[in-house]
Amino acid sequence: MKKKLNQIRAFDNKVEIIEKKINDNGYLVLKCIFARTGIQERYGAEISEDFEQSKLYKEYRSPKEVFKKEVLEEFQRVVITNEHPRELLTNTNTKYHAVGFVSSKVEVIDNAYLQCEITIYDLSTIEDITNGKVELSAGYLYAITMVENQQYDYIQTDIKPNHIAIVQAGRCGSACSLAFDKNPNLKIGERMKKVVFKVKQPDGTDKVII
Repeated sequence: MKKKLNQIRAFDNKVEIIEKKINDNGYLVLKCIFARTGIQERYGAEISEDFEQSKLYKEYRSPKEVFKKEVLEEFQRVVITNEHPRELLTNTNTKYHAVGFVSSKVEVIDNAYLQCEITIYDLSTIEDITNGKVELSAGYLYAITMVENQQYDYIQTDIKPNHIAIVQAGRCGSACSLAFDKNPNLKIGERMKKVVFKVKQPDGTDKVII
């Protein structure tokens, strides 16, 4: 038996930084994996009032749905927020929540992940990331199709990207992460550990730049 619900709001958590650098304007430029396919768990309260609120459901995000051309194109147009806003972003409220933007094409990696470059221009958010807030969470709308006799309870379909948030913790897993510049002078930080950016000086000493 299949049942379809339209426009469910979702936040996909857990993403860390992979690569980063400071540009000439002082903006933080990050390469990141921000979404993945596969089975994830979500409580009924996160899905809809039609679901048993305290029950943990398994959802399937298929490559067929996640990697659709229109989904990739829409993720290229979303802004970055510091934590998820209490409302979906529109042309009337985005200016109150945006701290950055997607600044590259969205690419499919290993037929399992979505990767892009993001640029953060808000100083407070840059400081949060530097101090260890290094996970991402995609915010989007979707529809679901219930299934039977599968390893999961339903399939996500009709994904409509809205924003990508910098968060403390998440659902996607450590494979989804922000990225560090491959400069050997940059040190990768663990969760909630300070991330140190260093530049090698002519005399051989390290200068901390942020």
